Amino acid sequence: MRFRLVAVVLLLASVATAGPAPADDASPALGGVPGIDLVAPRPSLRIISRDVGALARTGHLVVRVRLNERGNGAVVARLQPGNIQTTAVEHGFPEAGRMTFVLRISRRGTALLRQAPRVTVRVKLAVEDLAGNRRLRRHRAVLRR
Repeated sequence: MRFRLVAVVLLLASVATAGPAPADDASPALGGVPGIDLVAPRPSLRIISRDVGALARTGHLVVRVRLNERGNGAVVARLQPGNIQTTAVEHGFPEAGRMTFVLRISRRGTALLRQAPRVTVRVKLAVEDLAGNRRLRRHRAVLRR
Protein backbone atom coordinates (compact mmCIF):
# COMPACT_ATOMS: atom_id res chain seq x y z
CA MET A 1 0.00 0.00 0.00
CA ARG A 2 2.77 2.45 0.91
CA PHE A 3 4.72 1.49 -2.17
CA ARG A 4 1.75 2.37 -4.41
CA LEU A 5 1.24 5.72 -2.68
CA VAL A 6 4.92 6.61 -3.06
CA ALA A 7 4.86 5.57 -6.71
CA VAL A 8 1.81 7.77 -7.40
CA VAL A 9 3.39 10.75 -5.62
CA LEU A 10 6.62 10.33 -7.59
CA LEU A 11 4.70 10.05 -10.86
CA LEU A 12 2.72 13.23 -10.13
CA ALA A 13 5.88 15.07 -9.10
CA SER A 14 7.65 14.07 -12.32
CA VAL A 15 4.68 15.20 -14.42
CA ALA A 16 4.49 18.53 -12.58
CA THR A 17 8.21 19.28 -13.03
CA ALA A 18 8.49 18.01 -16.58
CA GLY A 19 5.41 19.89 -17.83
CA PRO A 20 3.05 18.53 -20.43
CA ALA A 21 4.90 16.42 -22.98
CA PRO A 22 4.18 16.74 -26.70
CA ALA A 23 1.76 14.19 -28.08
CA ASP A 24 4.48 12.31 -30.02
CA ASP A 25 6.78 11.90 -26.99
CA ALA A 26 4.00 11.02 -24.56
CA SER A 27 4.01 7.33 -25.39
CA PRO A 28 4.99 5.22 -22.38
CA ALA A 29 6.68 2.81 -24.83
CA LEU A 30 9.15 5.59 -25.70
CA GLY A 31 9.83 6.28 -22.03
CA GLY A 32 7.86 9.53 -21.93
CA VAL A 33 5.36 10.56 -19.27
CA PRO A 34 1.88 11.31 -20.62
CA GLY A 35 0.94 14.98 -20.26
CA ILE A 36 -2.08 16.14 -18.31
CA ASP A 37 -4.64 17.88 -20.52
CA LEU A 38 -5.71 21.09 -18.80
CA VAL A 39 -6.82 23.00 -21.90
CA ALA A 40 -10.51 23.16 -22.78
CA PRO A 41 -11.50 22.26 -26.35
CA ARG A 42 -12.00 25.07 -28.87
CA PRO A 43 -15.35 24.58 -30.62
CA SER A 44 -16.78 26.63 -33.44
CA LEU A 45 -20.31 26.46 -34.74
CA ARG A 46 -22.13 27.59 -37.83
CA ILE A 47 -25.86 27.70 -38.55
CA ILE A 48 -26.36 26.04 -41.93
CA SER A 49 -30.12 26.73 -42.16
CA ARG A 50 -30.38 30.22 -43.64
CA ASP A 51 -34.04 30.62 -44.55
CA VAL A 52 -37.16 30.92 -42.36
CA GLY A 53 -39.28 29.27 -45.06
CA ALA A 54 -36.99 26.22 -45.11
CA LEU A 55 -37.17 25.98 -41.31
CA ALA A 56 -40.97 26.04 -41.42
CA ARG A 57 -41.11 23.54 -44.30
CA THR A 58 -38.64 20.94 -42.96
CA GLY A 59 -39.06 21.43 -39.22
CA HIS A 60 -35.28 21.10 -38.75
CA LEU A 61 -32.48 23.50 -37.82
CA VAL A 62 -29.08 22.37 -39.11
CA VAL A 63 -25.93 23.38 -37.22
CA ARG A 64 -22.35 22.41 -38.10
CA VAL A 65 -19.89 22.08 -35.22
CA ARG A 66 -16.11 21.89 -35.48
CA LEU A 67 -14.01 20.64 -32.57
CA ASN A 68 -10.20 20.61 -32.30
CA GLU A 69 -9.95 17.37 -30.26
CA ARG A 70 -11.88 14.22 -29.42
CA GLY A 71 -14.81 14.55 -27.03
CA ASN A 72 -18.57 15.01 -26.76
CA GLY A 73 -20.84 17.85 -27.82
CA ALA A 74 -24.43 18.83 -27.10
CA VAL A 75 -26.44 21.46 -28.98
CA VAL A 76 -29.77 23.09 -28.20
CA ALA A 77 -31.42 26.12 -29.83
CA ARG A 78 -34.17 28.59 -29.06
CA LEU A 79 -36.08 30.51 -31.73
CA GLN A 80 -37.83 33.86 -31.36
CA PRO A 81 -40.67 34.92 -31.88
CA GLY A 82 -42.68 32.47 -29.88
CA ASN A 83 -39.82 31.24 -27.67
CA ILE A 84 -39.63 27.95 -29.58
CA GLN A 85 -37.25 25.38 -28.10
CA THR A 86 -35.68 22.69 -30.28
CA THR A 87 -34.73 19.21 -29.19
CA ALA A 88 -31.32 18.83 -27.58
CA VAL A 89 -28.92 16.69 -29.60
CA GLU A 90 -25.74 15.09 -28.28
CA HIS A 91 -22.97 13.45 -30.31
CA GLY A 92 -19.56 12.04 -29.60
CA PHE A 93 -16.58 13.23 -31.63
CA PRO A 94 -14.41 10.13 -32.19
CA GLU A 95 -11.70 12.41 -33.57
CA ALA A 96 -11.09 16.10 -34.13
CA GLY A 97 -13.14 17.53 -36.99
CA ARG A 98 -16.63 18.63 -37.84
CA MET A 99 -20.05 17.13 -37.34
CA THR A 100 -23.54 18.20 -38.41
CA PHE A 101 -26.29 18.41 -35.81
CA VAL A 102 -29.95 18.36 -36.93
CA LEU A 103 -32.26 19.92 -34.33
CA ARG A 104 -35.97 19.14 -34.58
CA ILE A 105 -38.57 21.89 -34.22
CA SER A 106 -42.02 21.05 -32.83
CA ARG A 107 -45.21 21.29 -34.89
CA ARG A 108 -46.30 24.29 -32.86
CA GLY A 109 -42.96 25.89 -33.62
CA THR A 110 -43.19 25.28 -37.35
CA ALA A 111 -46.72 26.75 -37.36
CA LEU A 112 -45.36 29.92 -35.71
CA LEU A 113 -42.46 30.04 -38.17
CA ARG A 114 -44.82 30.03 -41.17
CA GLN A 115 -46.13 33.45 -40.14
CA ALA A 116 -42.85 35.05 -39.00
CA PRO A 117 -41.01 37.40 -41.39
CA ARG A 118 -37.74 36.87 -39.50
CA VAL A 119 -36.51 34.60 -36.72
CA THR A 120 -33.75 35.09 -34.17
CA VAL A 121 -31.92 31.82 -33.52
CA ARG A 122 -29.90 31.40 -30.31
CA VAL A 123 -27.76 28.26 -30.29
CA LYS A 124 -26.00 26.93 -27.22
CA LEU A 125 -23.16 24.42 -27.63
CA ALA A 126 -21.52 22.57 -24.74
CA VAL A 127 -18.43 20.45 -25.43
CA GLU A 128 -16.25 18.28 -23.23
CA ASP A 129 -13.00 16.56 -24.15
CA LEU A 130 -11.91 13.15 -22.91
CA ALA A 131 -9.97 14.68 -19.99
CA GLY A 132 -13.16 16.37 -18.68
CA ASN A 133 -12.35 19.95 -19.73
CA ARG A 134 -15.53 21.79 -20.76
CA ARG A 135 -16.40 24.85 -22.80
CA LEU A 136 -19.72 26.54 -23.56
CA ARG A 137 -20.21 28.48 -26.79
CA ARG A 138 -23.24 30.60 -27.73
CA HIS A 139 -24.16 31.92 -31.14
CA ARG A 140 -26.98 34.20 -32.29
CA ALA A 141 -28.19 34.85 -35.83
CA VAL A 142 -31.21 36.43 -37.51
CA LEU A 143 -32.79 34.44 -40.34
CA ARG A 144 -35.02 36.16 -42.90
CA ARG A 145 -37.47 34.91 -45.49
